Formats: sequence, C-alpha cells, structure tokens
Amino acid sequence: MWQGIAVDLRAVLGVPFTRRAGREALAALLTAPLVLLGFALIVPLVVATAVLSLTVLGMPLLALVVRAARATAGLDRRLVRGLLRHPVTDPAPLPAGTGLLSWTGNRLRDPVGWRAVGYRALAVALLPITVVVPLLFWFYALALVTSPLWSWLVATEPGQTVLPLFDLPVDFTGEGYQLLRWALGLLLLYCAPLVTRLAVVPTTVLVSSLLGRTGLAQRVADLEAGRAVLVDDAAARLRRIERDLHDGTQAQLVALAMRLGMAKETLDAEVVDLDRARELVGTAHQSAKQTLVELRDLARGILPPVLDSGLDDALATLAARSPLAVSLDVVVPVRPPAAVETIAYFCVAELLTNVVKHSGADRADVRVTQAGDRLVVAVSDPGRGGASATAGGGLRGLDGRVGAVDGNLLVKSPAGGPTVVTVELPCAS
Repeated sequence: MWQGIAVDLRAVLGVPFTRRAGREALAALLTAPLVLLGFALIVPLVVATAVLSLTVLGMPLLALVVRAARATAGLDRRLVRGLLRHPVTDPAPLPAGTGLLSWTGNRLRDPVGWRAVGYRALAVALLPITVVVPLLFWFYALALVTSPLWSWLVATEPGQTVLPLFDLPVDFTGEGYQLLRWALGLLLLYCAPLVTRLAVVPTTVLVSSLLGRTGLAQRVADLEAGRAVLVDDAAARLRRIERDLHDGTQAQLVALAMRLGMAKETLDAEVVDLDRARELVGTAHQSAKQTLVELRDLARGILPPVLDSGLDDALATLAARSPLAVSLDVVVPVRPPAAVETIAYFCVAELLTNVVKHSGADRADVRVTQAGDRLVVAVSDPGRGGASATAGGGLRGLDGRVGAVDGNLLVKSPAGGPTVVTVELPCAS
C-alpha cells in the first residue's frame, strides 16, 4: 500500500519534469511566432486586396491570401503532430492550374485555404490564452525559484528584490521571505505544466478541425487506402495460388502423367512385366490422391467449405485443429453475410496462429458476438503480451485488411500479458 502511494506521489510531484510537459511548453513557445508569422503574411495581403478590390488585381491578391494561409498551415500541423503528439492528416494537394485565371479560381474555391484563413484570425484572438498565460506561469515560476541568483542585480534597496513584468513587481524583503519566494515559485512550477496543458487544447482543436482533413475527406482517403490494401491482398493471394499450383499441384500432375506413361509402355511391351506395371499404377494412384489433398487444402485456403455450415461450426473445426486449448463462445443470433463470415474466420485463424508463434501461451479464448450491426470477434490469451498493430508490428497486416472493409481492430497487450485482440466487422446486409 505505502509503496503504491509513494509511486503515485512521485508521479504527481514529477509532473513539471515529464517529457510531455516539456513538449507542451515548447509548443506554446513556438505557437507565438507561427501565429505572428501567418498574421504578418496575411494582413498586408488582406489590406492590399481591400484597396485594390475594384481593380483587376483584387481577385488574384485574394487568391494569394488563401494560398499563403494554406502554405503556412503546414507548420502548425507539424507542431501539433511533433510536439503535442496529436494525429493531424495533411489535406489533399490543390491542383496548380494553368494560367492566372485557373490558378486564381482554384485558390478562391479551395475550402482548405479558407479554413486556414479563419484559423489565422482565431489563433490571433486566442493568443493571450494559448501563449501569454502559460509562458507567464513558466516565467514567474523559474524567476522565483532562481531569484537568489539574480535578485541582487535588480534590487532597488538593500534587502529588497523586485521582479518587474507588466508593472507587476514581486517585492519580498528580509531573509525569511526567501523561503516564501521559493515556495511560491515551486507552486507556480507545479501549476505551469497543468496550465500549459489546458492552454494548448484550443490550438490542438483548431488545427485538427480547420487545418486537417475534414471527416468526409478523411473517410474518402481511408476508403481509398482500404481499397489499395484489398487490391494488394488479392494480388498476393493470386500469386500464392499460382505458385502453389505451379510448384505443387502441377509438379504432381506431371509426375502422375509420367508414371501412367511408363505403365502404358510396360503393358505395351512384347513381354509384359505385370509386377512393374502394378507398381507404376500404384505409385500413380498414390500421387493422384496426394494431388487431391493438395487441391483440397488450396481450395480451403481460398474459401473454407466448412463455412457452409455457419461461422460457429467453422470456428469449432478451426479450434479443434489448433495445437492450443481453445475455449470457443459464439453467440450470433442472426447469421452475417458470407463475406463477413469469411473475414471473421481468417481473422481468428491468423490470431490463433500468432498466439502459437509469439505469445508462449498454451490456451486461448475466442468469443464472437453481435453488437447492433457489427460482428465482434475477441481473441485473448494469457501469454507474454507486447503485441502491437503499429507499423512494424505483427498485426499490422490484419489491421489493414480489417480496415479495408470498414472494420476496426483494437489491441490490448501490456508487457507480461494478457493479450486481447478485438475485431469489429460491419455485418449489415
């Protein structure tokens, strides 16, 4: 108990010294020049546009305002992604256009550029909240904590320390007040990261909603990426089938034809060697049966025939073939479409294979349920954990295939286990 309290106390007291606090403070510091840079670029163009609005130069200058706002927005997205670790997707590039009229028209019809103009206006209005307040907290906190090092430089009278900033002096005299300065400085140092964390929220929200892709654009991009994943996956499957047919089944059929040819030659000879002919026909018979097994396994990899009886029977067969002790619970009142059943079957097959290869567990639990119009498949194991669906992780490919059909994959796998992988698939007909 006391050990847990000590760990929590260290976590609370260490808030100002975490990497996240440092990144957020740096983000607040860099937000000011970014906002002012965008403001300095856009305001003169807006003024010039207003002055020249009645001339032929008005529209090109207005298009230049939109272009400048869009161009500088990339810096804000990089700041939010890099320092605040919030995912913001870059919008689709704008066509360049041929000629001044086409270029101007494309910029004036660019919703991303106009949102960037609106962001610049809001960012300037929110500058006191997003930048000034958190930086004042950090300034006074560090100034008070380090006051013994510099107080003598700004002392107006012996024993007096004055910290001028915006006509807000801090005046403590006497040795006893040094402890009070330190205490106040430490309090501000503790509060500064919390204030900064709140102050960067408007920046994160504005950049995500105005400078990133809209929900519809992101949806289209996700569908395009999913389609590319499906195309690549289908191409890989076709290459695997062609390779298996060429290297396996075709070779078996060639050997079968050669043995039958040799048996025919033996039977057509002047002196018939029945034992040799019988041996060749028997070998050809075994080869034919082996070829049938390979073809059956190949067809099972394309579309398991056991799915004809339903997902629960197919998963029961899969669990019985697994080297693990698999606990299976399938509660699906309404049978999903065949395509969804196939995806769910292969998801469970791949997840059980991953358990065997990587987790070190000797058992696994598979639960399949329906939640509204979604089929939910959960596979868990008590193994070593550490599974990840991020780039380079073993589940990355499965995540891509599930996302391609508008599904979701969630991985909970802390170090030491247990691991729970949940797949949600749309099952509306």
